[in-house]
Amino acid sequence: MKELAKLLIQMRKQKSTVISLFDALKPKQELPRVKVSSDCIPEFSPQNTNLNVHQWLMKIDQLKSLNQWDEITTIYHMQSRLVGMAKSWYHSLQNYNLTWDEWNVLVRRSFPDHTDYATLLQTMLNRRKGSLETMTTYYFEKMELLRACDIQGERAVSCLIQGIADVVIQNGARAERYETPKALYEKYLSVVYATETGPTSEQQRPDL
Repeated sequence: MKELAKLLIQMRKQKSTVISLFDALKPKQELPRVKVSSDCIPEFSPQNTNLNVHQWLMKIDQLKSLNQWDEITTIYHMQSRLVGMAKSWYHSLQNYNLTWDEWNVLVRRSFPDHTDYATLLQTMLNRRKGSLETMTTYYFEKMELLRACDIQGERAVSCLIQGIADVVIQNGARAERYETPKALYEKYLSVVYATETGPTSEQQRPDL
């Protein structure tokens, strides 16, 4: 009986080993990755004063981390969003066999930001909502100028309100004391101007 018991135990161990081997040989099922288009990255041109090279590369690094891009994917998306002089510069290069870190350094060196801050600030302050312009267009374009000036929070809110000609709208926005541009847009500006083009277009939610 003891020999039989030992034999049964040994057979069970062998069976367990065989099952483990089969499990190890099975192809692992990876979770499907969502394909992200390059369009999620803004185009880069050195002539665009609203987006300097440091801001642009920072956006790419954030999307790289968020979407778990590998180096090849990140480099591909970066290259596909170069336009104007930046695209001409890219086509003139002799060596494309670079890592993402090397591309990062090369792009920064090739397009250094020499924009005068006072000029950026004046451009931002001069940006006012046109009489025939939707609030959505004004908001997003002014926000790009505010980012270029590194103006955030309540200061950005103040600048957004300043660009609206309607005094009644200005006073109403100031009275609510919004702390962020997103809150100003979602809770007030998009509601006030919803009738311009319908609720769908004006009540889009900015992801800021």
